[in-house]
Amino acid sequence: MKKQCYMEHRIERYCGKTVYRWGHMLHRSDGPAIIRDNGDLFWWVNDVRHREDGPAVWLPSIRKAKYFLNHKEYSFDDYCRELNLDRETQVEILLEYG
Repeated sequence: MKKQCYMEHRIERYCGKTVYRWGHMLHRSDGPAIIRDNGDLFWWVNDVRHREDGPAVWLPSIRKAKYFLNHKEYSFDDYCRELNLDRETQVEILLEYG
């Protein structure tokens, strides 16, 4: 008889933050995987910082955005080039995240 293997989705709450996991990995496909009580947001997919529709790290209290693809940090301009984002999308991201 073959063993079934599956990953469990779970949400943990501790130390002033909410953390989304898939198995033991930080993972959330529909929003930030870490949400701090102070509003800081961190996007992780399959245990790597990654986001294709905005910054993977957003610190609203200081209006700081950091852009990551597959755990590699990019400047905003390089991020846009890597994803081949059109000007309208770039402007939308800048208006929302500064």
